[in-house]
Amino acid sequence: MSESGGKTPDGGSQEPSGAATRSVETDNGTVQVPREPRRVVVRENYDALMLLDLGLVPVGVPDGAANPQLLPEDVYEQLKDVDTIGASGAPNSQAIAALKPDLIIDQFYREKSAALRTIAPVTFFDWHTSEAFRNEQIAKLAKAVNRESRLGERKKEYETRVTDVRTAYRKQIDTTTWAPLSGGPNGKFFLGTPLVTVMRDVGLRIGAGLPEKEAGFVPKSYEEMDVLKDCDALM
Repeated sequence: MSESGGKTPDGGSQEPSGAATRSVETDNGTVQVPREPRRVVVRENYDALMLLDLGLVPVGVPDGAANPQLLPEDVYEQLKDVDTIGASGAPNSQAIAALKPDLIIDQFYREKSAALRTIAPVTFFDWHTSEAFRNEQIAKLAKAVNRESRLGERKKEYETRVTDVRTAYRKQIDTTTWAPLSGGPNGKFFLGTPLVTVMRDVGLRIGAGLPEKEAGFVPKSYEEMDVLKDCDALM
């Protein structure tokens, strides 16, 4: 914990002199962040969902983050009135500055986020190329916003829910092989998902040759669709 004001070492703005800050290790070095961030802007939908899991509603989200067709109703209700800051890969710096954030979080756009450091401290945790699992990434965000105790509570809730699902769907789990997929650029698709840890915790058998310790985003061409031949269901 430190007491400081002005600019952070990484060039970001700081809370007024006397406000307590903490040092957080990120993939862009050590960043001084508020002890208790309250006005957090996120650069990607995943960031927003992780913050909600930690009990913190962001003040700024990318366009399209609040989509009632894609989100559970309770999640949508929390995000529907949050201000937007432009597309994930093309943030509107003026819109972000107008929100007066005390912290900006990003997991995908290292260079573009760096330019936002004059507005507020930026914590960048590389998910795009790190092949990290979701549980690893949310732990980093929990530390950045000082909500590690909340994460511990959510883990207990999660473990209870996993047990319930395993019991209720034992037959389907035991008799089905799954492949998690998502669309990709230039005629490719991605095998795997950062949520594959959830699938494995539930006990789903993952096919298509996805290595046990990989989250995925393994690029495949559509000519390689036969990799899915051992799967009964696609997600």
